[in-house]
Amino acid sequence: MPTAAPVPFITAAACSVNSPIGTAPAARRCFVIYRAFTRLSIYARVREYVLLHGSATVRTSASQDVLDYAFSRGHAYSPTDSRTQVCESARVDIHTRIDAVRKRAADTLSGRIIAVESDKGGLGKTTLAVELAYVLDAVLIDLDWHDGNAARALGWRHEQRARTSPLLDALAAGRTPRPIKGAPSRPDLVPGGPDLEARQPSAHDMAQALVEWADQWKRPVVVDTHPGGGHAANGAAEAAHLVPTPCPLTEKDLAALDGWVDVMDGYPLMIVPNRVPRVPPAAQLGWVESIADRYRLPVASPVPESSTWLPRRKARTAVCSARSLSPKSEPLVDAFTTIAEEVVEHV
Repeated sequence: MPTAAPVPFITAAACSVNSPIGTAPAARRCFVIYRAFTRLSIYARVREYVLLHGSATVRTSASQDVLDYAFSRGHAYSPTDSRTQVCESARVDIHTRIDAVRKRAADTLSGRIIAVESDKGGLGKTTLAVELAYVLDAVLIDLDWHDGNAARALGWRHEQRARTSPLLDALAAGRTPRPIKGAPSRPDLVPGGPDLEARQPSAHDMAQALVEWADQWKRPVVVDTHPGGGHAANGAAEAAHLVPTPCPLTEKDLAALDGWVDVMDGYPLMIVPNRVPRVPPAAQLGWVESIADRYRLPVASPVPESSTWLPRRKARTAVCSARSLSPKSEPLVDAFTTIAEEVVEHV
């Protein structure tokens, strides 16, 4: 695999740990690059390892862009012969990073629309939309009418409301909706509700409304869409400046992604590898790289696998809103914050 030139986002890589994590002496715990790489694995692995163990060692050959990236994200590194130590001691506090992202987003993403879309359900779309909206201090518009949507995940219950769709009410009245305040632990929200399924606006009307609302709010707007599209989701894609598309690294999900990006060719997609295991499968990484190269798409930093903690989490708040982080939550918060930083850089 040829080494890719430094780009704002990642594609694919190969790296490994030379000893089982947690069993080798600290001096032997290191990341070793076995062949030429680009950004997907090494960024994720170094970041995750530093979070868990305080430092990581990488070979410096062909990796200066990785180290520069680590430094820009708040890590310190210092050369030691042919290796470089990436240390936790200078790692910027995650909440300081979130504050910095919000300030940049307020300056550069005012009135911009980010529509999170996917061809099927169960890929992590809603979680990504909620976390991006929180970190960017954006208004979250929920166009998913099923009960697994962002609004319900954040504690909004349509069955407890006299008006079950603030979004449809605003469209019918020709006015800008007033977001439901979510601070300090949730993004501000405009729910679509279950009535949206039968009363979807046309793609043109939805796109026009989103552009007008974003301009009126003068804030970033993140849209969570119904899986598989529909008129409202198509309108969100038409209005969007960026369309993040999460995808776990499984054969079935990557096959769906391959077809999805072909259908969505021409839209500003960004692939977001989701639920990436500690050792990413090389064949699936190659598939992601192939799709990205074929359609010239950016690939965001990966979201690490959380097979038990995140699916069982009951709090109706954004994961990134937690004031104290656990070993289970910190890699996720770091990943979502990094993706938000990349969105700000890209849009």
